[in-house]
Amino acid sequence: MLASLHTLVAANAWPGLATTLAWRPFLDPLDLHRQWFFLLVPLALGIAVTYRGVRVNTFEKYWIKTLILTVQIVLAMILLGAASYLFIQFAVPYLLPMPD
Repeated sequence: MLASLHTLVAANAWPGLATTLAWRPFLDPLDLHRQWFFLLVPLALGIAVTYRGVRVNTFEKYWIKTLILTVQIVLAMILLGAASYLFIQFAVPYLLPMPD
């Protein structure tokens, strides 16, 4: 298997294979700084699925409760972001004014 991959890389039969094989997720993370909010819903869904899977006694209405928890997590993150923005923009300059 490894020899066949090496042959594909050497023959340039699969463009981009060398870069794909050389990618190290924790050392070279994907540059998704501008698209981070697209990852909020899958992250919230994963947290909700895990939490509901551990906390429920029966799995009736499991997915409905999981989706409700996902929406609650996403809305809480949006509200916390807005609250921290307002705090930094208005309360911090009032509490700690810049010296003239």
